[in-house]
Amino acid sequence: MKTSNVAKKLLPTLLCSLALLAGIVSAVPVQAQEMLTVTAGWCPNTSYAGLYIGIEKGFFKEVGLNIKMIQTTGTTQCGEGMAAGGIDIGFLSGASTLIYFEKGLPFKMTHIYMRSMASNVVMAWPTAPSDGKPIKTIADLKGKKVCAPVGTSAHHTLLVGLKKYGLTEKDLTLLPMSCEDGQAAFVAKSIDAAAVWLPFDETCAKAGGVKIFDNGMFEQEPNPMFALIADVGVMTDKLIKERPDVVRKFLEQYFRAVDWMYANPSEAVDINLKWITTIGGVPASVAGTLDSLFKTRWIMKLEDQYKYFKGFPKPDTPMYQMWVSNIDFNYEAGIIKTKPTPDKYIDSSFIVNLAEGKPAAFDYVKAAEAAISAAATVGADTTKAKGMLDQAKKALDKWDMAEATKQATAARQEAERVRLEAQQAQQMTMYGGIGGVGLVALVVIIFLLKRQKK
Repeated sequence: MKTSNVAKKLLPTLLCSLALLAGIVSAVPVQAQEMLTVTAGWCPNTSYAGLYIGIEKGFFKEVGLNIKMIQTTGTTQCGEGMAAGGIDIGFLSGASTLIYFEKGLPFKMTHIYMRSMASNVVMAWPTAPSDGKPIKTIADLKGKKVCAPVGTSAHHTLLVGLKKYGLTEKDLTLLPMSCEDGQAAFVAKSIDAAAVWLPFDETCAKAGGVKIFDNGMFEQEPNPMFALIADVGVMTDKLIKERPDVVRKFLEQYFRAVDWMYANPSEAVDINLKWITTIGGVPASVAGTLDSLFKTRWIMKLEDQYKYFKGFPKPDTPMYQMWVSNIDFNYEAGIIKTKPTPDKYIDSSFIVNLAEGKPAAFDYVKAAEAAISAAATVGADTTKAKGMLDQAKKALDKWDMAEATKQATAARQEAERVRLEAQQAQQMTMYGGIGGVGLVALVVIIFLLKRQKK
């Protein structure tokens, strides 16, 4: 009886000791990064290569952004989605930007997805199916059936071409169609010409069509007609005002993805084709090779965009001048009824700050420095983390924000790792005595129980 009572008295001590030992691993909490879901509009087009790559390579998630892609048929439907509150980050053409601003859509243009580099074309049959007459230039479209996705960059390329030859939409039969429907109608010869963007022109060319005009025919650097056919990135006023940090993170990772794209063209093409065909539903035969994506550099890097945004909203800056040209053109065409000033719907601060070195990359370096300092206070070895931090600072000196972010993130993660290890080691030492008591108690109980049985 005495032996049994001793065992019962030691059992609570044993269980407490074992519980403390078991809790050591979970004593140091591991904080999961908070993920914020942001919706982005897109359509199956290479203009959004930065989005595709940023998602596929996990760049956005690295900074806590879960990008939910909302597929649309083009800028018109994207604008409608933003107006309805279902899209945070959208894309609009030069014309649709003005149209939706005039309608009161609360948004700001923050960046450019793609610029004009012969990316919008007018394809025509050498001999018009409707009347058997030859078509060699846009001037020959007078009286012909022509389709275009109205309100988009392809539509405005057609308008520019018509104006160049002294014509307007009233001189032809314009049929509103998406690029997908337009190419099908062209192949079926139910129309004489089609205004489309790449890569839908390839299907028309394979069927026997020829290119009679493209926006590259009036390309300049910087191009005052640029805004007519550019796909621009727009964000809601709510997102910009309430979460400017999200806007900044999104743009930084977007440009990181664009840099990666040009450095890895083969894999980038595969990612683009996946989104355009497998996810977007465009037949592979229509998607084409996407060679123009890299030959023309029509997806703009940060330094390219900085040329346009720098100095805005001064009237003598490229961004201001091209939008004034865009406003005048659309006003004269009757597409908009008022003439707003560009500063009302453009926020240049994010691009300028990114390009001039005031972006999140510096925040990553500061976070790494703080993590290294915290690790040092608990006696952790921070040699490796400091080496990574040095690399991040060197990258900042070269304005290589992507590399700086990468190295600073790695430095922070390494510092946090060694800090946790040091803290766990200290806790092991702290609870080692208790563990020893528990072990002794366990041996005593086993010994007493065995003796009792005897």
